[in-house]
Amino acid sequence: MASGIGVEEERHPISMDIAQELQKALKLHQAGQLADAADIYKNIIKAHPENADAWNLLSTVFLAAGNLELAVSLAQQATVLAPDFFVPYVNLGNALQASGQFEDAVSAFQKAIALNSENQEVFNNLASVLNALGRHDDALEACTKAITLSSNFPEAHNNMGNALAALGNFDEAVTSYRKALELRPEYSDAHYNMGAALTANGETDAAIETYSTAVVLDPKTPEKHYNLGNLYLMTGQLAEAETCYTNAIHLNSDYVDAINNLGSVVQSLGRLEDAEICFRRGLTIEPESADVHWNLSLALLQKGEYEEGGKEDEWRWK
Repeated sequence: MASGIGVEEERHPISMDIAQELQKALKLHQAGQLADAADIYKNIIKAHPENADAWNLLSTVFLAAGNLELAVSLAQQATVLAPDFFVPYVNLGNALQASGQFEDAVSAFQKAIALNSENQEVFNNLASVLNALGRHDDALEACTKAITLSSNFPEAHNNMGNALAALGNFDEAVTSYRKALELRPEYSDAHYNMGAALTANGETDAAIETYSTAVVLDPKTPEKHYNLGNLYLMTGQLAEAETCYTNAIHLNSDYVDAINNLGSVVQSLGRLEDAEICFRRGLTIEPESADVHWNLSLALLQKGEYEEGGKEDEWRWK
């Protein structure tokens, strides 16, 4: 996740009236009263459209609200009004990253760095985008710069671990994740990412323990339950796998991979009717899923329903 910058910063001295209004809005903003803060920012812009701070801060409100297109537009206007101010470029990069415009986000973060090369959060944000683009060597360089500026920066160590893992350096990745967790033991994403690296490194027991911690710390992310379930399935712990997949589906009822795997688990437990229900449910969501059709065919054949099972089996060849 990109770090936000600028909620507490102003570009240059401004009139007392505007400064007081900005401070009032900032207090509301920081208290989570985004709509009230936005109203003040809009009023400032209406009266003083040249005020880059208001444009920039309003962009962060809309980014937090999930209105990415408007957040991008507002941050862009702030960079036009204050091309020598690095903060709007950071917030522009954050909004572009959130909207999946990774190349443009890289450009925005690089412009911010050109204006201020001493801010570790910008380098870390850049690293996140570079990892998303598959430019893992470049991400490592950005992480190194972030950590050089602030060694006690768990997000940067986590991002470095992600880059190392993507490059196949799993032992080094685990070391980076452990450093992130030394700095922030409750960092669920670092536990989760370390679990993936441990799994890739063949350290299944350690991965289960790490994924389990990630789920306890963040029980509302379905992917974390799903991947823990995969490890339990891999190790034959079917009851535990069933629980994990059920939890993942409870959080995301359209999670076809979890539904499919739950079907496979209950099929292995001899509950063929439940397995069929799972696979048919998966197909209502993804009717063209060959994997789910194939698993349904196995369940039907196992139940002795050979004609329909044979038809489903044909999906293997599609």
